[in-house]
Amino acid sequence: MFERDGYRVACPEEIETPALLVFEACLAHNIKTVIDLAGGPANLMAHVKTHKSTEVLRRQMAAGISRFKTATLTETEMVAAAEGPQALLAYPLVSRVKIDRFISLQKKYPRTRFQLITAHAENAAVLSAAAEKNGVRLEVMVDLDVGQHRTGIGLEDAGALYQYIAALPGLVPAGIHAYDGHLSDPDPAIREADALACLEQVQTLARQMEARGLLVPFKVMGGSFTFPTYARAEGVLASPGTWVYWDQNNLTRLPEMPFRPAALVLAQVIDVMPERGQVTLDLGSKAISADMGRILGAPRARLLLQNEEHAVIATEGHDLKLGDHVLAVPGHVCTTVFRYPGSWFIDASGNVAGWNEHAARDRGPLPD
Repeated sequence: MFERDGYRVACPEEIETPALLVFEACLAHNIKTVIDLAGGPANLMAHVKTHKSTEVLRRQMAAGISRFKTATLTETEMVAAAEGPQALLAYPLVSRVKIDRFISLQKKYPRTRFQLITAHAENAAVLSAAAEKNGVRLEVMVDLDVGQHRTGIGLEDAGALYQYIAALPGLVPAGIHAYDGHLSDPDPAIREADALACLEQVQTLARQMEARGLLVPFKVMGGSFTFPTYARAEGVLASPGTWVYWDQNNLTRLPEMPFRPAALVLAQVIDVMPERGQVTLDLGSKAISADMGRILGAPRARLLLQNEEHAVIATEGHDLKLGDHVLAVPGHVCTTVFRYPGSWFIDASGNVAGWNEHAARDRGPLPD
């Protein structure tokens, strides 16, 4: 039995490293915790970008979460194929080939309510033409820029865009989407104050549209840093993503959040240089995010060099021998998951409990 900091793997020598392991008890804890912090599953539109897994999606649905945000068409298809009730593709669709694929998904999976975003009138016109051509209606949210300046439209112009969408044939104004990735202050009080300022922008736009007789069915906001603030707001859906697996970056920057790292990389010492106080792990850039994170049981160990398949570690006095296994908490779990076609579920006893396919890892259509 290999055990580090409460994580157990019964027979690590039977798993080919590097491998991504998802610890079921931590996953279940995180799902329960996010629901508790949000005040119930009805206040969530959980992002699937982190896990990209049909099985994890089903566990979220079994816990009562019914709305999901996606970043790619393949993630959107994964939600629909699992009969997720609602899927918001929160990434602008500009090319006709992507718009056509989105419409095809909407036709193929009638049980799922599909939505997308836009921040430009010309894009809305293209969506309208495609909807008319295909005989469908597209639910479109205005993507409001609340300060990150990555995508979105400013508050001063958003009302006119919302009204334009409402007037276009084939389009239905579905509400407001606002992502606040720039809000990452380590002080929870400052972070909440900043989030409330973003919330006021969204509520202002909603009030303006409702005063003009337009419905604002959904207001979708935030990520893992700010979702508790939005989840408590009337009529707002919070959309965190990384919470489901958590990672070292979040442990460091959000120590007050009660989530646990659920997806760790099992690696092995493949070379040792005791005279230099170094070891080499099979934990290269193809196995874990560039900000590698932390090795359990070796808190002082430092990354010296990372190539595609190798990571050279300064042991800083930790006893790591040739052939030893290690568990690494990714610095950024989202950019670690996509490196693997799937992960191994590990149960509370440390045994492999099944294979967890990352169904939405790639960008092409899901296989039939």
